[in-house]
Amino acid sequence: MKKNRLQSGIAAGMAALLLSSCLNNKELEGLEWVQDNCQIASFSLKNDSIRGLAQVVFTIDQLNGEIFNRDSMPYGTVIDRKVFCAVEYDGPRPSAVEVYQETTKERKNWDGRDSLDFSKPVRFDVYSYNGKSVKTYTAKLNIHRQKPDSMTWLRTDNLLGEEREEQRVLEWKGKYRMFVRQSGDYQLYQSDDAQTWTSSSLNGLSGKKLVLSQITSYEEALYAPASDGLLYRSDNGTDWTVVSGAPEVKALLGVVDSVTQSSRPSALAAIVKQGDSWHFASMNAKGEWATGRMMPEDFPIEGFGTAGYEAVFYRHLLVVAGKKRNGELSNRSWETTDGLTWISLNYSATARLEPCEGAAVASYDNQIYLIGGFNASKTASRKIYRSANRGLSWTLVDKLIVLPETFQPRGYASLLVDKDNYMLLFGGKEKHDRAVLDELWRGRINRLGFKE
Repeated sequence: MKKNRLQSGIAAGMAALLLSSCLNNKELEGLEWVQDNCQIASFSLKNDSIRGLAQVVFTIDQLNGEIFNRDSMPYGTVIDRKVFCAVEYDGPRPSAVEVYQETTKERKNWDGRDSLDFSKPVRFDVYSYNGKSVKTYTAKLNIHRQKPDSMTWLRTDNLLGEEREEQRVLEWKGKYRMFVRQSGDYQLYQSDDAQTWTSSSLNGLSGKKLVLSQITSYEEALYAPASDGLLYRSDNGTDWTVVSGAPEVKALLGVVDSVTQSSRPSALAAIVKQGDSWHFASMNAKGEWATGRMMPEDFPIEGFGTAGYEAVFYRHLLVVAGKKRNGELSNRSWETTDGLTWISLNYSATARLEPCEGAAVASYDNQIYLIGGFNASKTASRKIYRSANRGLSWTLVDKLIVLPETFQPRGYASLLVDKDNYMLLFGGKEKHDRAVLDELWRGRINRLGFKE
C-alpha cells in the first residue's frame, strides 16, 4: 500500500507539473480549480551522511495535514545536520511556501532548495498559484526511541487480593483462566484482560488433589491429573468428570498440535503406569490411548516446564528440567513429535543450565525462554535463560531483558505469551511453603511492538 500511495502521489505530481508546463499563465487563468490547488503530492528527504534516510517512505495525510513515515527509522539514528527536502505539488507551483522549523524557531520563505532541520517537526504553509488558498502540513521524521532488543517489565499487584497455596494460569477459549487451591478447595478465576477477575466454584473435585501445574488444554477441553492417577476433564472449566477408560496417569506432559503440512494427528502426551513400570503414552482427539516406550529413570515427572514449537513441518513438544522419579533435579531437555517417543537433546552435551524445578518456560521470539525455578537447595532464582537451538543449550540473559531489582526470585510461576507479544508472568512462590505471589509481571521486547 505504501508503494502504491507513493507511486500515485508521484504520478499526480508529474501530471500537475506537466499541466503547468504546457499551459501558459493566460491559459491557467481559466482553470480555477488548478489555480486553487495547493496540496503536496509527494515528499522525501535526503542526506548522504544519514544512512537510510533516502529510502524512508512518507505518508501524506491530506485530511489532517500530516506528513510522516509509518516505519520509524532505526533506534540510534541521529538527525544532527540539515537535510534536503524534495516536494512535488498536486498542481502548478505554489505562489509561495513558508516553513517553520521547530528546532530553530525560524519562519522563512522556502524556495525548495534550502536544506531544512528535521531533528524536530517542520511546518509547511503552501499558498496556491492564485494566492487565494493556503494548506498547512506538519512534517515529522519518526525514529524509534527504544532499544529494539531491550525489554521493560511492569508489575500489577493484587490480582485477587487473597492468598492461595497453588496456582496455574492458562489462556483458553479467549479468556485467561486461573485455577487456584487454598485449604484443599479449588476455585477458578476468569478474566478477559488479566486485570479484572471473576470467580467460579469447581464441581466434581471434592476430596481430590489435582496437580494444578499440569492442567492442560487439548481439543476444546481441559484435562487435569490427580494424585491418585485419575484423569479429569472439563468442557467449561468449572464442571469436572473422570475420563473413563484412561490409564493410570502419573503426569500430563503437554500437547503435540497437528500441522496442516503433516498427516500426523495431535496428541495429549502423558506418563502412565502399567503394572510396575511407567511408560510414555498419548491420547488422540477421539479419546483413544496409545502406549509408547518405557520412561527412562532420568525423565522428569513433576516441576518441569513445557513449550511447543513448529520445525520441519512438525509440531514439537519440549519438556525442560524438573524433578525425576528418584527426587533428583534435572537440567536436561526432552522433545517429542507424537508423545510416545522422547529424545534427550543434551544427553551428551552441556546444557549450561542449573538443575531446577518449577521454572517457567515458553516459546518467545523464535527462541525458548526459561525464567526462575528452585535449585537443589530449594533456593529460588530470578535468572532468565534462553535457547536458540530448541533446548539443546542455554544462555544466561544478563542484559537488555533482565528482570528489575524489585522482582522477587520465585518458582512455579505461570508464563504465557499474548497476541501482542507480551510475556505474562503470573504469581510464583519465593519458597516452597510460601503462598503464591499475588502479582503479574508483563514485558515485551521493544522491537516486537514496533509497527510495521
